[in-house]
Amino acid sequence: MSAMVSIRDALNGRLQTLPAFDAANCAWPGAPYVEKPGTPHLRPQIVGLTRVVSSLGGSKILRWNGIFQIAAHYPAGKGTDAVEKRLDDLLEHFKSGDAYAAAGLLDPGVRVLSSAPQPAVPQDAQWIQGIVRVSFFADQLQT
Repeated sequence: MSAMVSIRDALNGRLQTLPAFDAANCAWPGAPYVEKPGTPHLRPQIVGLTRVVSSLGGSKILRWNGIFQIAAHYPAGKGTDAVEKRLDDLLEHFKSGDAYAAAGLLDPGVRVLSSAPQPAVPQDAQWIQGIVRVSFFADQLQT
């Protein structure tokens, strides 16, 4: 399994343990999803990923740094309270220092550096969107 797939699976797996998570209302990257009018949904994706050699000598360690972005879409016209509550839930769920096991990566796996919200704003006439960006890193032994 590639490091990128392991990272994605670890972060998506953590998202799926979010209280009140509903996989039917999550628009996974690359998977078909049809928005249901008036039904809140999440749209997770890795929006930035880099890797650098972080060691010297014989065994090289590759450090992967990235941003996992989770967009929360809620119906427009009802204020921002519901979407902001969901952003709070996401911030609490992806805490700085947390780590998630991932195949093929060095312990502790994928580690959260920080998480930060972006204010809820109208996306269009039907949806308000709020975003949480989770900065993370993971180490891999280069073979």
